[in-house]
Amino acid sequence: MVQQIGEPLADEDYQLININKLGSPLAVYKMKSFYLHSLFIMGVCFLILGFTILALDLYENLGSDEVYFAMYIGLALLSFIVGIFVFRVELPRSQNYQIIVCEHGLLETKGQPPKRKFAIVYWKNVQTIRKLYNGYTITQRGHDTFTLTALYEHAKELAAYIKLRSSLPTHAQQAFTPPEEMYPPLREKPPE
Repeated sequence: MVQQIGEPLADEDYQLININKLGSPLAVYKMKSFYLHSLFIMGVCFLILGFTILALDLYENLGSDEVYFAMYIGLALLSFIVGIFVFRVELPRSQNYQIIVCEHGLLETKGQPPKRKFAIVYWKNVQTIRKLYNGYTITQRGHDTFTLTALYEHAKELAAYIKLRSSLPTHAQQAFTPPEEMYPPLREKPPE
């Protein structure tokens, strides 16, 4: 159920784990490779679109209407800016998202070390786990609500593991739907 740690964690991660008394790290969950590949493809598509618009505009509209020429140059420039934003900002940021599961809770880290953000969930403080369309929301006693997005690898397994490790009371456990019960089995069509 829990993925083992494949590569060693950064020193800052170990410091956060020790400061917050989460125990020894058990597993690391990262963003889905499908999502990261989609971002890469989207960035490439925007850059290609920008080059194509620029080339067609320069080839077709040399010396003709300046309004259309300026409009297409602006569109090509916007396409370049979005493509560069995806490659320089969004893709590296998404590659650094991770959830570290420990003995006494979990630690979610986002971003690069200077502006790194983190969230902590202690097993003993979990009150409810609810399924959302894009993941799970975990309500904690005395802390902010934690959102586990479906963009993490094995998010369903991780939500089930959080439920297992937490000390949810019986009435709150009924609010949690295990992954295998989320989608009812398909019924066969009756013969005609």
